[in-house]
Amino acid sequence: MKSGRRGRAAHPGRILLAAGDRALARDLTAWLIDATACDVTHVRDLRNGWSLCRGGPWRLVLSVSALREGPGLAMLSRSKTLRPHVPTVLMTEYGPGGVAVDELGYVDALLGLPPSKVALSTTVLNLLGRHDAALEAARAGRRPMVGSVAELTRPAPETFTHPLGFAAPRWGHLSAG
Repeated sequence: MKSGRRGRAAHPGRILLAAGDRALARDLTAWLIDATACDVTHVRDLRNGWSLCRGGPWRLVLSVSALREGPGLAMLSRSKTLRPHVPTVLMTEYGPGGVAVDELGYVDALLGLPPSKVALSTTVLNLLGRHDAALEAARAGRRPMVGSVAELTRPAPETFTHPLGFAAPRWGHLSAG
């Protein structure tokens, strides 16, 4: 027997945004809310944020980092180990992003998870004043990157073979537009 009750739509979830730059965090928060309708919780770094991920409908963890210092990368790796059920996305410049993909890929492989995504957005790079880096990354297309907020939590339908041999989703590449 079907129930005649109609409920509210499911909550779209929450996003944990780790960004040390307050102005960038403010702009990213507005961008994420507009694009996803999710609640966005901002922390200055991931060390202060993981205790927040214990309950609730977390949709993803988004860390903004230039990766010039090792602790941010180590914390991202640790996050994958502690919270494998919460998608982790690193938003960074293209050059050091390769290091992050390799490091997170190693943790993903150990856990048997699909590779992590690295988000490289022209919008974010424009906020950082680095539009040329976005175009260069779009042309190179060598790393698993996503180009829009909508892609952050949605895998592409096609798959590729992970270096360890299992099939994993292929994430969309950044468009130069």
